[in-house]
Amino acid sequence: MRKTIYIIIPVMDEADYLSRTLACAMEDNAEADVQVWVCVNQPDDWWQKPQYLSVCQANMSTMAYIRETYGNKVRILDYASPTCGWKGKKQGVGCARRALMQRVLEEAAPEDIIVSMDADTCWQKGYLQYIVQLLQGKASALCAPYYHHLSGIEAQDRAMLRYEIYMRTYLINLLRIGSPYAFTALGSVIACSASAAGAVGGFDTQMSGEDFYFLQKLAKSKPLSLYNPYCVYPANRVSDRVPYGTGPAIAKNMQGNCDTYPVFAPESFDNIEQVYQLLPQMYEQDTDSEYFRFLTQIFKNQYFLQPLRKNSKTILQFSKLFHQKADALREFQYLRYYHAGHLRSSEENVQALLEQYYPAAEEAAWFKNNRSMETMPLCRLNALRDRLNHIEIVLRKNHDIKNHYI
Repeated sequence: MRKTIYIIIPVMDEADYLSRTLACAMEDNAEADVQVWVCVNQPDDWWQKPQYLSVCQANMSTMAYIRETYGNKVRILDYASPTCGWKGKKQGVGCARRALMQRVLEEAAPEDIIVSMDADTCWQKGYLQYIVQLLQGKASALCAPYYHHLSGIEAQDRAMLRYEIYMRTYLINLLRIGSPYAFTALGSVIACSASAAGAVGGFDTQMSGEDFYFLQKLAKSKPLSLYNPYCVYPANRVSDRVPYGTGPAIAKNMQGNCDTYPVFAPESFDNIEQVYQLLPQMYEQDTDSEYFRFLTQIFKNQYFLQPLRKNSKTILQFSKLFHQKADALREFQYLRYYHAGHLRSSEENVQALLEQYYPAAEEAAWFKNNRSMETMPLCRLNALRDRLNHIEIVLRKNHDIKNHYI
């Protein structure tokens, strides 16, 4: 049976980018029927606020452009016209993604595919076809590779590269230790079967971070696929419409505020891995370690493992329950906790990762003597990003081979 691919895109004031994103959707041939759904949205009370009126008018123009250019080839959820926007505290990109997914799930067959995309993102031809092939096998969801192109504006490019280095070192370390929550939370890199989306309840309605929590739910159900030879390209741009994410990160980095997105120390990931290795012993009794002590503080219960043991007949069941409880959020909280207590610079942590685990990388030796990401030549910072991207892609592919996805 021929599948349908549903591409879902939240849209708010995206006139400068959306046409390219829709063109990618129309031009990327796949052995499936492709439907594009957009949710044009903003809070309803913005119509009464002069500072937001331009966004409201831009959204109306966007819907007119879509109807005139694509007709019924692109389906619109209108959360932008007067009286149609978000009301109350529930608003933003999480609500838009959730509304799109819920509407699609009303008509999608279980084997159909939902591709989450952002309105400022393009992708290589072949991306959709690979997803079709991937999700016909053992995988039920994909968190795909990404890459930001340089803009030609040095301050902005430096800030973007700084953010990418943060994200790539984070994922490399999670893959290195075998975390079940090794993924990069970008809304534009997620694809899954309709059955997988429905089973975990779709997106939540956070103002930001909805992609992180959706991926966490998917990962708790089944390991994510991480490899696609075709890449997505989110826009390299400054934005303040969500509390955190690529746009706000670039804005903060351009202002010299990089503390929000530090490169975490490799040994903090090693401490998490130590607990993974101790799980067979912890099935029998508590075993002291730094990450375990952190978890007892977070859960406010030094005996939090007892119910997990009680509900497990095997070490495998116990391990699964442990990872369900000590999930991606808890790992991230620990990494920030460790970082706050060990005030090493991001540059030092990048250096430690390269020297300890990837000494063959030529950047390791060069970076040692030129470690300021604020002052090093942009070409070298970009070379570091590309080296980390190469390492990450290899680890992504090995992950999928190990899980028999490719």
